[in-house]
Amino acid sequence: MSFLIRHKLSVQDSIRKTNSVGKPVINVEVRVVDENMNDVPLCEIGEIVYRGPTLMKGYYTNPKATEESFKEGWFHSGDLVRMDEEGFIYVVDRKKHDYYRRGKHLCCGSRRCSL
Repeated sequence: MSFLIRHKLSVQDSIRKTNSVGKPVINVEVRVVDENMNDVPLCEIGEIVYRGPTLMKGYYTNPKATEESFKEGWFHSGDLVRMDEEGFIYVVDRKKHDYYRRGKHLCCGSRRCSL
């Protein structure tokens, strides 16, 4: 699962927003979108996509994964999230539950697999 790097939260926000992964970091543009790249309304679930100068350019020696993950200049993380009215992001699920380790496919569709 990918994670956002938390910006420094105030003590009050860290208590109020305990399930949040924080707000987007500086220099990274973030959207929560549906399957057609339309922004979803606040508090609705969609896939989080990123773009910015500090984002990776692609997967090392894996052009297929790069092509699948980058669409229209946006990196598709596969994380399903919701964003609240204050801009705090909450990870809800993954689009796919495929896990790889050292290039081997470990499981598909099961959230309870041993890595």
